[in-house]
Amino acid sequence: MSNIMCGLAVNYTMLLVSRIIIVIVSGTVLGISMTFPNELVSVRNRPKVISWIFSGFSVAAVFGVPFGTFLSQMINWRSTFIFLSVFSFIVLVLLWRSLPNVGAGKKSNLLHQFALFKSQRIQLGMVVLVCSFAGTYTMYTYLTPILQNNLHIPDMYISLVLSLFGFCTIISNLGSGRLAGIGGIRKLPIVYIVQGIALFAIPFTVNVASVGLVNIMILGVTMYLHNASLQIFFLNTASLERPEAFTLASSLNPISANIGIALGSAGGSLIVMVADMPYVGFGGVVFMLIALFVNLKLLHIMADIKKRPHISRS
Repeated sequence: MSNIMCGLAVNYTMLLVSRIIIVIVSGTVLGISMTFPNELVSVRNRPKVISWIFSGFSVAAVFGVPFGTFLSQMINWRSTFIFLSVFSFIVLVLLWRSLPNVGAGKKSNLLHQFALFKSQRIQLGMVVLVCSFAGTYTMYTYLTPILQNNLHIPDMYISLVLSLFGFCTIISNLGSGRLAGIGGIRKLPIVYIVQGIALFAIPFTVNVASVGLVNIMILGVTMYLHNASLQIFFLNTASLERPEAFTLASSLNPISANIGIALGSAGGSLIVMVADMPYVGFGGVVFMLIALFVNLKLLHIMADIKKRPHISRS
């Protein structure tokens, strides 16, 4: 419906309101999607399924944006939103026919669900996720101008480079499922160290296009490696501490991601105001260091809990 409103918008205000509704619904869709793996697949296969769900968003970005641009150029910009509306309806019918009603008969008081935020582990996990997204999006927000103005990539090749980066993020999402299966959040400090080094290197690698591009692609491959591990951590923690808040736990990833993206973009803009654009990498390093140390703190708390005879609600 919101895409139809965009396609039929008669002024900028209507278009803006429609886009805001789409953004709100997008986060809801991801949260709801995360409730299905627990109902449909075994524990062993959950990381893989969750990583595929996250990968869907990357695939949509890699193929959807160029296709939408193509439609707008061949017909007009409204045709893109009309196509999305038709395609969304087809997907809705397919989901309605194939997915079970996993939430049937389940009710939970909203205030009881919010009690999940009292958990220290949930709090720390959200800080880790917020900072990891903020760190990468401090750079990602300015990726195109860095490619154009610092790496001096010709305009005709910018779309190709962005597509390659998009494919790297797909690999990153799929890799997150693998990482969740072999260690989960215990392996994330390694990821944050690699990302921190790559972000720190940005100002020093932009003078050589080939080296700078390799460094940026490394950031793409590691960008979402935390997704499945932290999502499973949120769901498992909710199951142990607040089973009635399981639905809320499934939405903590998009909530934290959106906060982190906004924080990283704002941080990057402040850096650009006072320094050259490649120095946004230094701002990303600060966020990655916070994510690293909070992750280590979280692992320490979890190790202490394992030594106790019973797990109490925190």
